[in-house]
Amino acid sequence: MSAVMRPVRHDLSNGLHWLRGELEQSLARVRDHIDQSMEREDADLLLQKCVVELHQIRGIATVIQCYGAANLADAMKVTVQALASDEAEIRDREAAITALLGASVQLSDYLDLLSGGEQDALLVFHPIINELRVSCGQGVLSEADLVTRHIFDAGLV
Repeated sequence: MSAVMRPVRHDLSNGLHWLRGELEQSLARVRDHIDQSMEREDADLLLQKCVVELHQIRGIATVIQCYGAANLADAMKVTVQALASDEAEIRDREAAITALLGASVQLSDYLDLLSGGEQDALLVFHPIINELRVSCGQGVLSEADLVTRHIFDAGLV
């Protein structure tokens, strides 16, 4: 009798069980820092704190092999860095902030789905990643571009 080779499904819910609270707290701090940065004098400090939180989210997501969340957190981090930079080409600051807040809500909802047993799907964030990129004056990525970047970033080649 021949054995059938089946791809191994990575169960993210195990890693999320232990780290979900920290991810949600970090996302809440990201939203809070972004909201406050629109109203306060120390906006740059708040945005730098936001970068640190997003870096942590990306790291946790990478460790538990949740590459969709890791890629979105990375795109969010790039956008926040652009907002904090005087040299970045932010065409519409309000659109960038709106995209960031929307991305943080989508990421939280995505974590809910993964906790319920859904599989990670990198391309689910394709539209919001492109929205973040456009708000920073960058070009859009095709689905193939996004997957290729993921393959190289994850060290799969």
